[in-house]
Amino acid sequence: MASPALRGRPSCYTRSMKFKFSLPHKAKITGVILLALLVVGVLFVGWAAQAAPAEPNALKRALEEPSVVVKNEKRYITIAPKNSSPTTALIYYPGAKVAPEAYVAKLSAVARRANISIVIGRPVLNLAIFSVNQADTLKEALPGVTTWYIGGHSLGGAMACQYASSHSDQLEGLMLFGSYCAADISQTNLKVLLISGANDGLTTVSKLEENQNNLPASALLIAVPGMNHAQFGDYGTQEGDGVAAVADEVAATAMASTVSNFLNELKPE
Repeated sequence: MASPALRGRPSCYTRSMKFKFSLPHKAKITGVILLALLVVGVLFVGWAAQAAPAEPNALKRALEEPSVVVKNEKRYITIAPKNSSPTTALIYYPGAKVAPEAYVAKLSAVARRANISIVIGRPVLNLAIFSVNQADTLKEALPGVTTWYIGGHSLGGAMACQYASSHSDQLEGLMLFGSYCAADISQTNLKVLLISGANDGLTTVSKLEENQNNLPASALLIAVPGMNHAQFGDYGTQEGDGVAAVADEVAATAMASTVSNFLNELKPE
């Protein structure tokens, strides 16, 4: 019969071997997981970086418009009326994977008609969800402004609402363009304008109705006949969108006049 020492040795040896072989196995699994995460991350960054660019002709016309001044900076784009110094401004968050330049033409018309300044942010990875609090620094782009609105298009508008829900004391109101509020701001004093496109195939009427209770009762909802989702900017067509039944010029005029009327109705007499 083997001694107790000899009987114990195989057991000890087995445990030792398990220990030796388990670490490399776990390290291999960890390495595979990290590699997979790295690949997914690289693919995601590549996907997000492919933002829809501005239509060249629309951007060219906006930059040549003599009544507004457009400044294209690293972190933002500003648009301001040339012959006035408005104290009211709109912070604007672009839609998902849409270049900020794609909104310059439409928002130039808004700035000119409503006599306000506008600053368009450049969100991280072209997704406003990663730059919800960008408004804090965008305000620095327009010194002299005393009345601030925040807004945006599509995902940008939803993230603007998210920001407004926790900064309502710093804002006068919210403007949504083909977008909706997922955050509840119904009990705030924010003045809210929501412009939708009747032919919008992405931010649909049913989606707006689902989230309408998140807005204050005084919110103004305006549907532009024939306008689709992509016409809130100038970046071409968008998959899943409805077919536009109005020209871009008509959509731009409708946006500008609606914002102007909204702001003028709020001015004290």
